Amino acid sequence: VALLRNGVRQDDCFQNASTLTSRCLSAIKKGGAAEAAAAATALGLHMLTLGEPDENLFQEVHADVAKAAKQGKGPATKVAAAEALALCCFVAAEDEHTTLAVMQQLHGLWDKDSAKLRAAALRGWSFLYTSLCNPLPTRQLEAELAALSALLHDADVDVRAAAGEGLGLLYNSCGLGDSDFDEEDLDELIDEEAEEDEQQQQQTDLSPAGEQQQQLQLAQDGAGSS
Repeated sequence: VALLRNGVRQDDCFQNASTLTSRCLSAIKKGGAAEAAAAATALGLHMLTLGEPDENLFQEVHADVAKAAKQGKGPATKVAAAEALALCCFVAAEDEHTTLAVMQQLHGLWDKDSAKLRAAALRGWSFLYTSLCNPLPTRQLEAELAALSALLHDADVDVRAAAGEGLGLLYNSCGLGDSDFDEEDLDELIDEEAEEDEQQQQQTDLSPAGEQQQQLQLAQDGAGSS
């Protein structure tokens, strides 16, 4: 992974493409959590280094990587697999139906417990959306806008940011709403969400339960210092 991250090893990737792919897949399926996460990252970098569309190669890795993103060994493996799935599809998939299917798989991860996985799946979905030649059907577009809008209220700021980026992408690409809607608008929207969260936390702290918790904490601190 370090070698692929730090330098383009195109000759090695081309000469050993089949071996590298099969070893990464083996580690993703059979390795421990750390090994599987590293293998997923390496597979994505390997595919990026190859840099050429190859539908057969993508179909070779698709099922295992998608399964790891959904059911992988630990949060890190799932995140790495989701990122690899989007990257492998972006580089290698030639059929737009394949891309749409992968986007649907990533969409299926938007409601998972791990905030990092939700954010990775959102960004992967948006990344693949940029590769589409045809617009989404109106009904699907409306559903995606509604789902992304709901995620602007997610408890995690990275998820809210990824959802905002996806919304901005849809609005700009489809000509919806204000044409001046840009990255600054997204930043303001995310900041507003963060301020709302902070205000809610302050209200909780001022509630009877919150005051009771603070008094308990002060008592515990006092006992510890004595």
